[in-house]
Amino acid sequence: SLQKLVAQEANVETTRVNGAEAVWITGPHAFEYFGRNGFHQAPVREQGNVLLWLHGDQTLRLEGTLTKVQALQLARRTR
Repeated sequence: SLQKLVAQEANVETTRVNGAEAVWITGPHAFEYFGRNGFHQAPVREQGNVLLWLHGDQTLRLEGTLTKVQALQLARRTR
């Protein structure tokens, strides 16, 4: 189970990468997940924008100073 938490100041947009569901987030955000050892939460990060998308049975994350267009172009090259 994955959950993305965002601060009120964050903006979340749904999009697609190679036909798969994706989310583009700008602003403060944190990442939570349930693993073998229970619940885990990373600290709030403000390193840049983030694109999250599904690639087969994997969830991929691209974070940095890229624009949405640049991030989508890079993500679409994923094989």
